[in-house]
Amino acid sequence: MESLGFVSEKKGLFEEYDVAGLRPDYYKPIGNTGILFEVERGKTNANNMDLLDVWKTHICKEAHHLFLMVPIIRQTKSNPKGTKIFMGVDKRVTSFFLDQENEVNVRSVSIFGY
Repeated sequence: MESLGFVSEKKGLFEEYDVAGLRPDYYKPIGNTGILFEVERGKTNANNMDLLDVWKTHICKEAHHLFLMVPIIRQTKSNPKGTKIFMGVDKRVTSFFLDQENEVNVRSVSIFGY
């Protein structure tokens, strides 16, 4: 990621908040804003990590764009067919952009499945 201009776990992006210890997986400045890049796995839907990533982007004054990488399907021993993580994330994140009354400070979210 560094070869693409992203910095791993950039510190200081949230120092103005009581949650100053937050760090994105990767951060890249672009012009007068930036991109947070988050990679999720097992806790994506169950622990609302996708929503946490949108919130982090919302409060980050140095980034207005989110790249979010999530599993397409997450299989476990107890659920061998798997849970459709990507589709769930897409539905949840899209809801921030459907209603004009939502006051989210995120200009774009790009969701990548693996």
